[in-house]
Amino acid sequence: MKRIISILTNKIFLGLLGVIALSLVIWFGADFVKFGEDNETLSTTVRLILMLGVLLIWLLAQLLVMWLSHRKNSSMLKEIEEEQVDQDALRAGEEVSALNQRFSEGMAILKRAKFDTGKGKVALYQLPWYIIIGPPGSGKTTALVNSGLEFPLAETHGKNALGGIGGTRNCDWWFTNEAVMIDTAGRYTTQDSHKTVDSSAWQGFLSLLKKHRPRRPINGALIAISVQDLLTQQPAQRSYNAKLIRERIDELQKSFGVKFPIYVMLTKCDLVAGFTEFFSNLTQPERQQIWGTTFNIDSNQQLNNLPSELDLLISRLNDRVLWRVHNERDPSKRSLIQAFPQQMENLKPLLVEFMSEAFAANRYSEQPLLRGVYFCSGTQEGTPIDRMMSAVSSNFGLSRDALRSQAGSGKSFFINRLFKDVVFPEEELVGSNKKLENSLLWLRRGYFGVLGLVFVALIGVWSVTLSRNNDYMTEVNKYIAQYQSEQSKLGQFDQDPVNTLPVLEPLYEASRVYNQEDHPWLSSVGLYDGSVDEAADALYLNALRKDFLPRFQFFLEQRLQSMNATNPDLIDTFRTYLMLVDKEHFEPDVLRNWASDQWQQRLPGEAGKQKELNDHLNVLLQDGFGTVELNQAVVDSTRFKLKQIPAAQRLYSQMKSGNLGRETLDLYAQIGGKSAAIFGYEQPNGLLQMPALYSKPGYKSLDFSVKSPLLQQLERDRWIFGNEEVDDFTEADMEKLGEELKTLYLNDYTSQWNALLNELHVAKFTDMTTATATLKQMADPVFSPVVAILRVTKENTALTPGWPKPALLPGTSPTASGAAEAIIGKVVKPTAVDVAFRDINQLTTQTEQLPAPINDVLAGIKELHGYLNNMAVSPDPNEAAFQAAKARYSTNSADAIRKLRILATNTPKPVSTWLNEMADHSWGVILQGTKAHLDRAWNQQVYSVYERTIGSRYPLRKVRSEATVDDFSQFLAPGGVEATFVQENVKPFLDRNWLPKALDGQSVAFTEGSLGQLRGADTLRLALYRSGDTPGYDFSLKPLGLDTAVGKFELQLGEQRFAYTHGPKLNKKASWRSGRDTNIRILFEDLNQTLHRETYTGAWAWYRLLDDANIRKVGNTTYQATFNKNGRNAKYQLTAASRISGLNLSLLRNYRCPQGL
Repeated sequence: MKRIISILTNKIFLGLLGVIALSLVIWFGADFVKFGEDNETLSTTVRLILMLGVLLIWLLAQLLVMWLSHRKNSSMLKEIEEEQVDQDALRAGEEVSALNQRFSEGMAILKRAKFDTGKGKVALYQLPWYIIIGPPGSGKTTALVNSGLEFPLAETHGKNALGGIGGTRNCDWWFTNEAVMIDTAGRYTTQDSHKTVDSSAWQGFLSLLKKHRPRRPINGALIAISVQDLLTQQPAQRSYNAKLIRERIDELQKSFGVKFPIYVMLTKCDLVAGFTEFFSNLTQPERQQIWGTTFNIDSNQQLNNLPSELDLLISRLNDRVLWRVHNERDPSKRSLIQAFPQQMENLKPLLVEFMSEAFAANRYSEQPLLRGVYFCSGTQEGTPIDRMMSAVSSNFGLSRDALRSQAGSGKSFFINRLFKDVVFPEEELVGSNKKLENSLLWLRRGYFGVLGLVFVALIGVWSVTLSRNNDYMTEVNKYIAQYQSEQSKLGQFDQDPVNTLPVLEPLYEASRVYNQEDHPWLSSVGLYDGSVDEAADALYLNALRKDFLPRFQFFLEQRLQSMNATNPDLIDTFRTYLMLVDKEHFEPDVLRNWASDQWQQRLPGEAGKQKELNDHLNVLLQDGFGTVELNQAVVDSTRFKLKQIPAAQRLYSQMKSGNLGRETLDLYAQIGGKSAAIFGYEQPNGLLQMPALYSKPGYKSLDFSVKSPLLQQLERDRWIFGNEEVDDFTEADMEKLGEELKTLYLNDYTSQWNALLNELHVAKFTDMTTATATLKQMADPVFSPVVAILRVTKENTALTPGWPKPALLPGTSPTASGAAEAIIGKVVKPTAVDVAFRDINQLTTQTEQLPAPINDVLAGIKELHGYLNNMAVSPDPNEAAFQAAKARYSTNSADAIRKLRILATNTPKPVSTWLNEMADHSWGVILQGTKAHLDRAWNQQVYSVYERTIGSRYPLRKVRSEATVDDFSQFLAPGGVEATFVQENVKPFLDRNWLPKALDGQSVAFTEGSLGQLRGADTLRLALYRSGDTPGYDFSLKPLGLDTAVGKFELQLGEQRFAYTHGPKLNKKASWRSGRDTNIRILFEDLNQTLHRETYTGAWAWYRLLDDANIRKVGNTTYQATFNKNGRNAKYQLTAASRISGLNLSLLRNYRCPQGL
């Protein structure tokens, strides 16, 4: 079975199967491929030739592979045998020559050799290659000799033909069925015999491998470390050997450019005392097993895990000790067996230290891929080392008997399966040379790409075209069915051409299925069916004439009937309508443009439908309308309407619908994006798109003379009015008509530019920085947006040379100026546009004696910029804005804002509007800064005091903690913190009613809530501080009632006493002063003379009593309070001396000092 699988997976067998399969495709598939107009299939001869060609191509490919392999072998052998020419390393050259000689001997046989890997016979290059390195005498060669691997060349060269046991001078090549093992000389690792020679030979050896195996020079590396060296060498020597091994590994990784697995073999384990005795009972299969640890490939903690893994191995030894001692009869061997685990325990720290030094990560080289650590023994020679007894003897000064030397049993321990089960199966673990792999990858991609293109070209055309042709037929049938379905849905009275799109679109697509322009290859391979294409085209054209054209005609008639005589589009629409039947005056572009404009107006945002309608109309324009009958009633009514339109108006409508009317002048680009942004246009806007008809180039291109094409259009349009009598203009009539047309045009010209300028407004300044930046740009004599707009305006509205005339020169009398105007007027007559924009255009007109007036405007803007800039650059711009605003409210001095407003009154619109807007916006940012300053100052100077002293205390809040009278008065009294700040900083911006005072139409944006609290504070001062600097007020008391069970009620207010015993209800005067009346008491005396007292103390004791008495306002100045204690009540009426009184507790409780204004 294995033999059969090997044959079935053989590349040659699979290649033959592919050739046979392709030949079958050619033989049987040719019936479905036809060529030429007669659609003939391939003949038998052609098929056989194609099949033979495929076979020959495959054979040539196999021969090419064999030739390339032979060439590569020969090239490698030739280059290996070349001598090194490095004169500074002659001995190294001899070393490399020796390497080449050994390698050549093996390669001469390997040219003919095949290796049986269990997956079939493979050549040398298909085997994995492993390199074995280690110090001299570390047992590398011995391990290989006794590994139990199969050496296929042993029959001709003997087992030792390519390797030696007594030491490897250069290197040996061991060829097994599973891999090529490269046994390097130990001196290559240590490079201690002759450093220059050894190092050069080692580098030459690495170059040899990399050159001839560039992708994967090696599949892995085995590091042989003698246990004897670990046990006997001094720490410094062990550390030195570890460093050397790491250097060789780094050289391998750097030279090869790949990361390969590393397997550490601890050889000569038989020299550990007790090893041979401990494992002497193992059978051969047991000796072939693996003794060591393999690390997790995904972990980077190999060295960290090594101690624990060694502990597990030693633990297994300890588990086996009793059983081995029990089965061993020789007492001397028993002691060795019993001590063997401890011997390995003593070896552990040496091994861990050695491995850490050899494989630890560092920043100068890539971390090696350590796969595992394994113990083995190739042969049992030499005297074992009893490290434990040596230590005991040394500590106690005893002599010890040397262990018996081993004679060499020739048995190998723990090697065979290490290679077969661990090393060889991981041959693919090695990485690849990334640079080379990328090159090969692109080479393979190119090869397969070309192969794919050839395959698609040969097979795709033959196999797909027939299927595609059937698909086209199906597609046509599908479109026809779709047309029939939509046709049934189209109502007879549905006259909208847009509703024909679902009907026409399937036929349009069906007519395009077989277009040779889209599928030229169909006719090339004889698959083009012209009859289907012609039938589809005919059906589509018939539907256009039957379904679309009548509805398009009806659409034109509706448009004509809906237009009145003044509609400028009437004549163009009528012309389009007449063209449906008038072949003499038929102009496809006129009809096409009219229809396109209509679709755009009717279907905005539906570009797809617009394109479909245009496409259908284009087909009609190309193939003809067929027979069309116009609605004579529509024709007659339209001609009647046209006669109602004055000729000048009709011509002007045609002028606007012409090219100049359609084109636009991009004023956004002429003004500049930054300038436009100042006027609120961050990107191109329709407002800044002026029809080219109303530009100076447009004006210059117009001709209003009798012989102008525009006036001659009247004659050309006579056919539109039919055979009836139409206007017959004389030359004088034509001249008058030209003037009327020009007047209409110039009036619209003026309106268009006035609309543009009046729509431009200076964008509002968001802050002081924006304001100064905008004003700076506005004042720039070169880049000012004002100048840019005026320049563009003048370029397009100063239509007559010499206009506008410069402003009146100093010293020139108005009479002289009028005379000059009369003279100029005779020479150059200005247009209506010149006159309309004379004042604006004069702003940028200068003479040698007088600068342009716009300079005064720019100077005013510049002064305003300086005014704001001084605030912006001050240490505190907001405070500077506050001082400026306060000064403007306090005085009527001519600051920069007022000066600009005065300048605006003497400047024509729209510049005057812009100047006022700049002044308004500037004043707005000043007020904005004023508000910000007041908010900050208020918060720091007022609110912080309020929050710290009285804000959360009694009497403003009903809490236990009380504000001191001093703190209360310091904040709220006249001249206190709050009153002083308001008087000095806020009052200038408020009127008498505590409302914001407007200046230049703007005011500080105080919130309604903050103004309400300011009014509340002022009322509170009036209520509490009428009598002095401390809170207090006068009032009167009058008893209203007392419980019948109570004989007497008494109120003690400081030194004042008020008693009531159900007698006359008299009104008594009273007063309260916060610093004086700090001890207040109420007393109820029952009829049985039981007393009920309540005492209130403190500066705010009176208010504590009023809170308990539930005082409420019952009149303009009267309040009612119910004093109670233990269910006893006494009602009193308290009358304030003024309407605003401290008895109104809501004045206190409603006051909240705002955090900002």
